[in-house]
Amino acid sequence: MSIAAHQGELDIHLLGWIKDLLDDLLGLSDWAVVALTGAVILIIPLGLILLYFSQRRRGSYDSAGDDL
Repeated sequence: MSIAAHQGELDIHLLGWIKDLLDDLLGLSDWAVVALTGAVILIIPLGLILLYFSQRRRGSYDSAGDDL
């Protein structure tokens, strides 16, 4: 099943309700939400890259697949 095969229409009322709910819960301005979302988008890949290099430098990797 593919997301690209999804043909449903956009529910404007649902998106508005979700936005209002998040605004009420978080109490952040629109620009703060944009900045927070952008920070999360940047931090996740950078964190994974740092984790990869720290594991590679320590030499702690699983070499069980090399015995085949």
